[in-house]
This record gives sequence, C-alpha cells and structure tokens, in this order.
Amino acid sequence: MAVTVNQSPTTPNVTNTNLVYTLGSLSSSNAQFRYVTDIYESGSGDFITRIRTYPNLYGSGIIDVARELDDQLGYDLNWKVSGSIAAINNVNTFDLRFGEEYAPSISGSITLYTGSTPNYLQVFPGTVYKNEGSYNFNTTAITTASNILSNTPEAVINPEVEEYVFVGADDYHTITVLDADASIGINLYDTTGTFVSQSVVSADAFGTIGIGPANLTWNVDFTQMSRITVSSLGTPNYSIWLPGYDKYPCSEEYTRFAFINEYGFWDYYNVYNPLRSSNQVDRSLYDKTFVRYEDSISGYNISNRGTTQYRTEYNKSYIITTDYITKQISNWLTELFESPEVFIQTGDNFIPINITNTNIRWNMNTSREKLFQYDIEFKYANQPQSR
Repeated sequence: MAVTVNQSPTTPNVTNTNLVYTLGSLSSSNAQFRYVTDIYESGSGDFITRIRTYPNLYGSGIIDVARELDDQLGYDLNWKVSGSIAAINNVNTFDLRFGEEYAPSISGSITLYTGSTPNYLQVFPGTVYKNEGSYNFNTTAITTASNILSNTPEAVINPEVEEYVFVGADDYHTITVLDADASIGINLYDTTGTFVSQSVVSADAFGTIGIGPANLTWNVDFTQMSRITVSSLGTPNYSIWLPGYDKYPCSEEYTRFAFINEYGFWDYYNVYNPLRSSNQVDRSLYDKTFVRYEDSISGYNISNRGTTQYRTEYNKSYIITTDYITKQISNWLTELFESPEVFIQTGDNFIPINITNTNIRWNMNTSREKLFQYDIEFKYANQPQSR
C-alpha cells in the first residue's frame, strides 16, 4: 500500500530546526512494520542514507530529517567575490522517498516497498529558535524586509537610530540574497552624501554579492567616500560606512571579524580598539645526571645541563573589547559568539579563529542609555608550532 505524507516542512527551509514529516499507511498494523525514508541528492540522484521508523500508537511515522540533511551542508568561503557567485556548499535540494516494509507474521520475512514519489526539500544551514512559533523558516519575513540574509542593524531602514557598520578602505564585505533579483544596485556616496557611482548585479537565489571596497573594481579612493548602499528589490535597505564618513572611528587599529550568522551566511564586524594577548607556554622537562657516563672519560664540565627542556608548546589567546554599542548591535553580535565559523581578515587573508567566551558582560547603566559592551575572547585555530 502507498505511504501518505500528512505533514511536511515548507521549502526552502533551514537545517537548525526540526524538519518533521508525518507519514501514514493503511499497512501500519502489519507485523514488523516500519516506515522507510530514502534520501537522495536532487539533481545528481546520489543516494545518501535510509531511515527506518516504527509507527507510534496512532500508526503514524514521525520523522525528523534535520540532522541527516545538515551533515550534507558546508560553508562557502566567498569573501573575495567580485560581482556575484552562486551558493555551492551552503544550499542543497534533497529528494525524499517514503516507503514501508513489513512481514505477513511476527516471524515472517520482511518485504520492502520503496517510495517512488519525489518530495523535494531545499535547505540551508540557518536557524529557527524554539520560541518562534513554528518549525519552519519564515522566508516571507526576509523577502518583505530586505531580501538579504543578515540581521545587521541598518541606518537606512531607521535613520533616526544610528546603527553604523564601519568598513575599512581595504576590507572585503559580502551579502547574500534569499531570492533572485535582476536589479540589485550597489551605490557609492562621497563625504558630502552625493551619489558617485552605481553597479547593478544579478544574482541567483542564495547568491553572494561582493559590496566591500576590496570586492569592487571601481577606481576610487574609498578613504574619501562615506558609504555604500545596496538597493535590493528596488529599496535601499543595507549600507556600510566608509572612512570618509564624519562618524567613522578615529583609530587606525582595528580587528575585523567575519562570521557565519544565524542564516548560515557571512556577516562582518570591526572592533576599533587595541587587541590584547596572553601566551601560555607549557614546557616538558626531564632530569639528566650531572656526571656523563657515556663519555670515554667523565670529566667535569660546568656547562653540563641537569634539568633539560625537550618540548615547548604555545597556547596564545587574545581579547578585544568593543566600544559601547546599542542594544540592536549587541543583539546582533550574539550571532558572533554562537557562530560555528569565525575568521579574522588580516591584510588580504582570512585567518580561522575560535571564539572562547564562556560568558558575555554588558553595561546597563541608565546614564549611558543602556549601552552594551562585549569582551571578545578568541584563539587562532592554528596555534604556533611546538618546539
């Protein structure tokens, strides 16, 4: 008998949620009955895995495929893209086939009836939190707001609230759009707020677009420019602020973080304060005798070493403190602390790090209008070579 799908996730969806299918079958009361879910990669048709599920008391099969699909995704390192590039590792479409198996008796041989009807589900490594009211990712909220898969606070959306994302003249910066849009405009303004130039980019759904000074091929001095805006779906809804802007931080020393946000794509943040570091050195020692028994003549030598170091391991950590920031930015930066992948841009390179914060402190003094401040603690993913 055929298996019916009584509940399924919406598509596209995210893998950091519960991707629940509810199955039914008129054969569920048969001996040794189990629902059989075969997962294939759409397009290639490659078989990924098979899941067998016993029916519950109502004869239904409740199947959550989020973990299996999440294992098939990764992250595209598209920081340096010029123009746009399609997602490869972040997004994939899967074909789920639902079948069943059972036997004529408790001791009989099991017969497998594989599913033949395709059930396509497109997913990316985003997150739906438990208190959002649904298992499903709300794509409408993204496309209606900006079409950009980011929670970066935006001065263009609410000009009365000063939420600035500062970008250096040599920094890379990207955005990722949820839906394809044939007229995504990248707009440049000088220090007087006068429009200077525009580039129109076409992107596929889940396409990543380079909008940072280092991504753009414009022959301009970005230190003399104030901001870059993005017009997605015809409305200015994202902007980054350049060194020519009058509120740009005076410090030339800063640390630039690139991190995977809650949608599974890249966000960026600069901290314009000194970076502090500590270096823990672990030494392995052994004791040698002062008398040298292995020599032909054991003469006295004042330079003979007793306690000898044979291995040195380095464990270097860093900490940087943000300026006082608003609640909007502080809420967004929690995605940095929760991110599975974080890098630091150093020159033209992106160096992997691990955030090591075990707690976050903030300032809620009313005299500062409830401004927040974070200490960001991290280690490089590749520590100095042991000696």
